[in-house]
Amino acid sequence: YDKALKTMDVLRKNKNFQSFLLQQQEQGNGSGAVLDMMSYLITPVQRIPRYELLLREILKNTPEEDVAGRDLTEKTYNQIRSIASHINEQKREMENFT
Repeated sequence: YDKALKTMDVLRKNKNFQSFLLQQQEQGNGSGAVLDMMSYLITPVQRIPRYELLLREILKNTPEEDVAGRDLTEKTYNQIRSIASHINEQKREMENFT
């Protein structure tokens, strides 16, 4: 994500790219179909925490008697937490590196 932001900073100075973005935003005006570029960049970053919250709520609302459902949800929740932790650790390393 950070690399994408840096690339966007460089591209924003390019007149052709600015014109392209403006044209895309004008074509989607009112329909909501075309978001600004930053919205597209942040979407994948926001998904993992959303999945973690969703799985936590599913787990909270899964009956104790549903052993198979709870087991699958717990495994999935733990995997998502592990992925989120890994992403956060990588981000910290990149911040410390620069």
